[in-house]
Amino acid sequence: MILVGGKFDPLHRGHVEYFQAAKRLFPGESVWCVVASHAERPLLQSAEDRVFLVRPFVDSARALGEHECMADVIRANKPRAYVKGRDWEGKLPADQRAACREVGCATVFVDTSNYSSSKLLHQYRAMTDALAVEAFERFVQNQRPAQPWKPVTDYSLEARRKIEGIHPQLIKDVFQPISVLDYGCGPGRLVTMLRELDLKVVGYEPSDQFKNLDSILRDDRYDLVICREVLEHVPVRFWLYTIRRLVGLSKCYIYITARFHPDPIHLLDARDHDDLDPTHISLLSKELLRTLFVLHGCKSRPDLEEKMDWKHQGRVLVFEVA
Repeated sequence: MILVGGKFDPLHRGHVEYFQAAKRLFPGESVWCVVASHAERPLLQSAEDRVFLVRPFVDSARALGEHECMADVIRANKPRAYVKGRDWEGKLPADQRAACREVGCATVFVDTSNYSSSKLLHQYRAMTDALAVEAFERFVQNQRPAQPWKPVTDYSLEARRKIEGIHPQLIKDVFQPISVLDYGCGPGRLVTMLRELDLKVVGYEPSDQFKNLDSILRDDRYDLVICREVLEHVPVRFWLYTIRRLVGLSKCYIYITARFHPDPIHLLDARDHDDLDPTHISLLSKELLRTLFVLHGCKSRPDLEEKMDWKHQGRVLVFEVA
């Protein structure tokens, strides 16, 4: 048998030429292919799918086992030859070279078209990133103005108590703050509930044009800044301004909840409509918002996000301010 192997993610012309060259080397010998099941970078396709794709070009194909390496395959099957592309010459891992010597397996390097899966992916990513930036720029420049915030649910205190449930106590237990700012407090129901837990809380509603932020803040910075369901009401061109403000107001934690783009194609994917609430105008990728906070020196706290996402809606971000 002749042994070939690789990731084949994505499969390209160079791979097919590689299989064909292996068959020509030893006419009549069967060509066995072992598909790598893991890699340094995220793989586009599962090992099962990649085995399916290479099978028409070889006599036998399977995926590498979870705790198996190519050197193990060489020792177990004792192939007549182990064939690799020319780009592997001088780069073959030491354990594979040792296994070939042990079983008397020839190592052969063959010429193929100058293709590289990683290079193809890099070129595709560069092209799609450029297109994504262009589309995002158009979205930001043409985005309609923010609509006045209007409650879409019952915001009476008793109604909110039922909706908030354990949330106020969870805020106190997880963050253990002394001072709290609720940025985007709306009618202030959460502020009331947190004050009932003996927390020092200030509420600020940015949509209230008659209140100046500086005039109501009692501290320069707060242990915890809460920003719930605010950012999706803000035009994207004001996001950086809002994030800088939140970071500047916090001396320890920032707790965010927001509606995000439900199925973003890439980091900059955006849309400006939401069937649930017509005032929602900025539905962006959750990871874009995370990136923007990281660029402002914040540290992601996924451990605290898990604790705060008690309803398991995937709409929570928590950051620790440096």
